[in-house]
Amino acid sequence: MRSQFLFVLIVTSFFSGWYFYKNALPCIVPQTYSVGVIDPRFNLATSTAKVIIEEAKTVWENALGRALFKYDENSQFSVQFIYDERQDRSDKAELQKELLAKKEQESEKINGQYAKLTSEYDALKKDYEVALGEYKDRLYAFNSKVIKYNEAGGAPPEVFAEIQNTENLLKKREKDLEGTAGTLATLAKNINTLSEQGNSLISEYNKRVVNFNENFSGGEQFTQGDYTGEAVHVYHFQDDDELRNVLIHEFGHALGLTHVEGNESIMYYLMDRQPDSSELSSTDLAALNSVCKSNDSLSQIIHTQLSSIFIKLHLI
Repeated sequence: MRSQFLFVLIVTSFFSGWYFYKNALPCIVPQTYSVGVIDPRFNLATSTAKVIIEEAKTVWENALGRALFKYDENSQFSVQFIYDERQDRSDKAELQKELLAKKEQESEKINGQYAKLTSEYDALKKDYEVALGEYKDRLYAFNSKVIKYNEAGGAPPEVFAEIQNTENLLKKREKDLEGTAGTLATLAKNINTLSEQGNSLISEYNKRVVNFNENFSGGEQFTQGDYTGEAVHVYHFQDDDELRNVLIHEFGHALGLTHVEGNESIMYYLMDRQPDSSELSSTDLAALNSVCKSNDSLSQIIHTQLSSIFIKLHLI
């Protein structure tokens, strides 16, 4: 009976020590993790996810100066990417933003063409009006001269030849002016067409803006990721930088950190208010140091002794 009690005591102590070793002292032994499910709708390659996860956990490790997490494909603790209505809504919003940007670019392109044609039209019209005025003056002078000689019974041969030459030049000038007038008419038509296209695009753009604001401009808050104790779940991110920050935040929870004050902090509870930078704030660092004990603490000494035992038993 006594031997049975001793056996139970040893077994209990063993597993208590094992639990203490694995869970009771955060930041002493690196926590293993694996990459779990990645929903294909995220368009995130496993290799890319591993790189970003590595970058995220390194932020905490660099701050503390020791390894805190270690990749192990067989680890029960995993990072999983779960696609739900949060990412779906965000993706649809981004698609609408892209369409709006495309319409805006089309509108700007048409505006540029409109401005170019209008400038060309105005310059050509100005030259045309000057040339037309000069033509009318020369035509008036020519007609006056012809009338004068007709009333006098005709022009001398040398003057007649000059009159014919002037008449030919005036006819050529008239033809040139008619060509310019045709060009002006074509430019005016093209300008009107561009104006109609521009107005149509602006109308469509404004309708899309109204639709976007009605469907996507709400300031609702949602969880981008969480830490369950058994896994890190990622639900939403826009790009690699945002994903990195989500992972840093959740790895902070995995270390035992809770939310802190100050929206400049990675561990602030509203991730959309955090800076784009992945740097830890002084508040983040204070929280990290309060959870992760220094190397010369009693916990470290006890843990070192347990490590020695478990290494000899080939348990680690």
